[in-house]
Amino acid sequence: MSEPKLISPMLDDFAMGAPISDRHGVRCCPAMPVGSDKRYIVKVISIPASQVQLEAFLLTGVYSNEAAALEYFKNLADDIVDEVETLNKLAKLEGFLPYEKYQVEPMQGEVGYDVYLLSPYRRSLEKYFRRTPMTHLAAVNLGLDLCASLAVSRHMGYLYTDLKPSNVFVSDDNEFRIGDIGFIKLDSLAYTSMPGKCISQYTAPELQDPMASLNITADIYAAGMILYQAYNGGSLPFDGTAPDGPLEAPLYADYEMTEIILKAIDPDPALRWQDPISMGQALVSYMQRNGANDTPIVPPAAIVTDEQPAAIATDVESTEDDSAEEIAEAFEDDVEQILLDGFDLDEFLAEGDTDGSLLESGMDPEDSMAELDETPEDSQEALNEASALLLEEPEESSEESEEEDFTNLTFLDDIDDATENNSEDDEAYSDLSGDASDILSQADDLIAYEPPDPFEALASAPASQGHASEETKVIPTAVSVAVRDEDVEDDDDDDDYEPMGKKSGKKLVAIVLVLLLLAGLAFGGYLFYTNYYLQQITDMTLTGSEDTLVVSITTDLDHSLLTVICTDTYGTRQESPVINGTATFTGLNPNTLYKVRVEVSGLRKLEGETSENYTTPAKTEIVNFTAVTGGETGSVILNFTVTGMDTDSWNVTYSTDGEEPKTLPFSGHMTTITGLTEGKTYTFTLNSDKALYIVGTEQIEHTVVAPVYAENLAITGCADNKLSVAWNVPEGATVSSWTVRCYNDSGYDESVTTEGTSVIFEDVDCSKAYTVEVTADGMSSGDRCYMTENAMTVSNIQVTAIDNQKLSLTWDYSESEPNGQWFVVYTVDGSEQSNILRTDKNSAVITPYVPGSTYTISIQLENGATVFGGETTYETAEAPKFDGYLITSDKIVFKMCKRPSKNNWSYTNVPDKDYTDTFTVGTKAAFVARLRNKYNTSADVITTMYVIRDESGKLISCETTGQTWTSMWYKYYGELDIPSIPSVPGNYTIEVYFNGMWAHEQSFKVVE
Repeated sequence: MSEPKLISPMLDDFAMGAPISDRHGVRCCPAMPVGSDKRYIVKVISIPASQVQLEAFLLTGVYSNEAAALEYFKNLADDIVDEVETLNKLAKLEGFLPYEKYQVEPMQGEVGYDVYLLSPYRRSLEKYFRRTPMTHLAAVNLGLDLCASLAVSRHMGYLYTDLKPSNVFVSDDNEFRIGDIGFIKLDSLAYTSMPGKCISQYTAPELQDPMASLNITADIYAAGMILYQAYNGGSLPFDGTAPDGPLEAPLYADYEMTEIILKAIDPDPALRWQDPISMGQALVSYMQRNGANDTPIVPPAAIVTDEQPAAIATDVESTEDDSAEEIAEAFEDDVEQILLDGFDLDEFLAEGDTDGSLLESGMDPEDSMAELDETPEDSQEALNEASALLLEEPEESSEESEEEDFTNLTFLDDIDDATENNSEDDEAYSDLSGDASDILSQADDLIAYEPPDPFEALASAPASQGHASEETKVIPTAVSVAVRDEDVEDDDDDDDYEPMGKKSGKKLVAIVLVLLLLAGLAFGGYLFYTNYYLQQITDMTLTGSEDTLVVSITTDLDHSLLTVICTDTYGTRQESPVINGTATFTGLNPNTLYKVRVEVSGLRKLEGETSENYTTPAKTEIVNFTAVTGGETGSVILNFTVTGMDTDSWNVTYSTDGEEPKTLPFSGHMTTITGLTEGKTYTFTLNSDKALYIVGTEQIEHTVVAPVYAENLAITGCADNKLSVAWNVPEGATVSSWTVRCYNDSGYDESVTTEGTSVIFEDVDCSKAYTVEVTADGMSSGDRCYMTENAMTVSNIQVTAIDNQKLSLTWDYSESEPNGQWFVVYTVDGSEQSNILRTDKNSAVITPYVPGSTYTISIQLENGATVFGGETTYETAEAPKFDGYLITSDKIVFKMCKRPSKNNWSYTNVPDKDYTDTFTVGTKAAFVARLRNKYNTSADVITTMYVIRDESGKLISCETTGQTWTSMWYKYYGELDIPSIPSVPGNYTIEVYFNGMWAHEQSFKVVE
């Protein structure tokens, strides 16, 4: 059984925890959208639940190879998808909750499929029973909601068979709705037993037997048992299998409600409510007579009396204070209720009791849970804080916010480890105040800070240039110069006094010199900043494979000064020097996001393309890539399995000598290619439009040959304890031998190998059901046919024409009277429309009678039992030409026209332009007929038949009308309405018959 994975596209942008429930091939995992606090459940159904089932199929010969078994598993997965779509369809009506998404995925490294189902986390009725006091109003509403849901399901043609509290959920508007699969079609109940996965304590006793057929009251019994639990303090009336006899009344239901519930769960299915509407009406009547309020359904001893007001007041107060319940919900959401298949308290406590202290103490699990319910206020407050911490999202670091948003996909898996392994440092920090924590955080930043290397020229600067300010520790600035009067050299020692004008001139010169010096220093700083400090990365290109990355850098800077750093989402860091413009990283992980950035040594700053993200391709290994001949000429079935990263979007490119290569996109891991040339060898190559690194067997060759299958395979008869099977070899196919297997559920299992195309199995019981499977080398899958139990053999089928207007059909049968009516199914001249007659006798009358046609007749049984010898054909004779009432067919002139809109129209209402043989889709047509000579009047009823065929002669429609001969004509004219013409454009022919005699034939056309 493969591990659950974050499949795409269904779980894109989701984080998923490890499975927390794993039973019988069904696992449930918690999931949350990244960046959201919404909670979801991912249910994964594995088909098969274990590879042991596959081995059993192959060892017992049920399937000849893995490809055949895989096809069977795919059908089972498709059945689950059909049920999910049924649930989602019913959810649009009333009473059901849908799955948001579903997806079928091939197993990784194993043969089979995983069905992924995504639904929001919901509160189940099972949990509601444990936590919420059930009130009288809630109980009645529960019954009404269940009856409404089951009625909707039946109305849509399904019986819901998996009704139990864990599959019923409380919606946001406090309605009870069904939210899981478990549907069986109503028309197949007689042939279906209760699925093993649906058998529970809510299953009717007669359906616990896996061989018993389903009955129409299966859902009623489950609904009644749920109501019983609601009125019985949350407990069922028995442990394990239901007893055969009547059950005791629920503890807290009145006699009227008890009568409704006990009728629903009566051991005799015939005495139960037969449909949910009847049970719902009984509940409505009960509420109308008795009413219902929000008073809890409690034992009589808990009813408030004058003698115990204090105790009851305490109970009410604890009920109204729901803070503890909310905390329990928040905790239990991640541990208990998420286990959709149930929760064993003893098992849970045993798993948590690692040192055995709990078991050794003799503590009762129920007592321990009661102690939890009585948590002191200070412990309760600590639990509140712990719950808040568990639900709090971690804050992103400043470095991550500046550099890149790397999403942390960790989800619930490490909660236990994180809470049990707190370090001593964490405990020390937790005792500090907020201000102290801030100070320590800043101290950590200062310790971690590494100042850049000083500029080489700056290190040799003379000390007389002064100290750098705090703001100029990194970038050197111009050196300040101080000019004093006593520093100016005086050439004239004797002159103690200098005129003001001369002294001012010297100061001006000094100021100018200082300004020039400052300007020069500023210009030098500018040149240093632009030509040395700022360095440009012109281009950075990332290329690589699933485990290698090559970074190409374009820059004028000396490459030896550059270093490229590659960091994954977990903080793992690699460094590589730039050599000849490239830096290479190896040993990377497939399908991983890496942050790549360039750093420079010395007192420099890089600009341009200095950082970029790169995701290594996902590694996808293709295993078991096979090709087998398909079921039709020039076809091949490709099948493969995948380990590693998968996708729903695959392409197969195929080519052969003399033909242009072709590419076919498909989804899944199986596809059929048609239109190939027999005898040629084709090369098939798998690839994908997605960024996948594909390894393994992605290319195979296959020679196209004629398909091998058992054509027209059928069980031809069963008599005298012998069962006969026959089939044909397809044209062009070569088969050296066939293997034919006959088996049933009663233990009969025989196989025969033959070079012919027919087999007889002996020592069979013709009253039993059998399956026959035929296989041969080169077949993609075996062909099967079936015989039901109590098969019937029909013989001596007789078909007789009566008055060229109907066929009389009779037949014989040798077995006992059939269970139910006979069905006569027939078609005329290859018509796509089948006609069905029902009869209690072994005879029937087929009308209308179409002259010159071939009738294909099949005699069947209403109960679906196999009928041998029930097929026959009959060809009707050509019709004679009309002759009667002094009129023959050559004396009648027919003109086709558009039918006037007036009801009682005559030929006078038809303008000349409406006489036509071309009609647009939806137009009504008619005939205007005129008699060329005198005729006799008569009250005889004339049946007029209109037969329409397409240009290939296939029957499209055959309709009749009736009226007396005299009423058909007025002053030698008659108006004949054609009942209908085809709605599909094309060329057609219409034939007109009077009392089975040919009167007219005409071609016409239907256009858009």
